[in-house]
Amino acid sequence: MIAKYKVVIFSTAVVILAAGLFVLSSLGGGKSSQNSLVTSSAEQKSQTAQSTASPRLEEIAKTFAVTVSGGKIAGESAFSVLQGEAVVLKITSDAPGDFKINGLEKSVSLQSGTAAELKFTPNLVGRFPFVFGSSIVEIGVIEVFPK
Repeated sequence: MIAKYKVVIFSTAVVILAAGLFVLSSLGGGKSSQNSLVTSSAEQKSQTAQSTASPRLEEIAKTFAVTVSGGKIAGESAFSVLQGEAVVLKITSDAPGDFKINGLEKSVSLQSGTAAELKFTPNLVGRFPFVFGSSIVEIGVIEVFPK
């Protein structure tokens, strides 16, 4: 008689265990929703790291050619970008001097006839003038608009 009860109890325990496993598997393989969110977040960070590590700045940056001739910019002298957008200025000059972007505190020393690059990502919004050499006269401008 006691053996019969043991079999019934054991069978009931097996059925309850099987039902519990079935319910857990239908709810996402036994993972709690919090663990799923953590995994998703970790996977997203991994994917983001892979995608941001691939392209070089030059491939995603907004690139502008700037030629300084006679202390002035020859050609286009006003450029527009979005806040947080990578920028590359490829600058050449017919005379040596420092090319500066006031307000963004960016500068590069130029040699006559030699190209130089000024790479930056503006985080400030506004209008930022270019100056060349010892002059304080604006020769061009970069306008940074909000995203």
